[in-house]
Amino acid sequence: MNQLIASLTAAFALSLGFVRQKGIDVDLFMRILRESFLYPPQFDKKLERMTSKNHSNPSFPTKHLFRDIDLFLSEGQSMNIETFALEGVRRLLTITLDKGYAEEDYSAIFNAIIHEEE
Repeated sequence: MNQLIASLTAAFALSLGFVRQKGIDVDLFMRILRESFLYPPQFDKKLERMTSKNHSNPSFPTKHLFRDIDLFLSEGQSMNIETFALEGVRRLLTITLDKGYAEEDYSAIFNAIIHEEE
């Protein structure tokens, strides 16, 4: 399940970063997204954390998600499952950890995607 959570969060963070950098209204983006089949409630749970860059009081620390992704990658590779997509998510989590968000909520992956002043 954590592989899905990491992948969904990374995809959402990428979309949110794109929307914000293009100057598109985030509320409009979210209204459209909520009406689509692509919307999981997790997106709304992480939206405020991502936009405010407040990742304290984590629901799940980044370091634990990183550990779980490594476990999944190891198992997937041993089973001959192609894991390229998840390797990209792992790289984003590595950047997130390098930025000092190990103990913070995994929504901090947004900070690995965008290149704004912290």
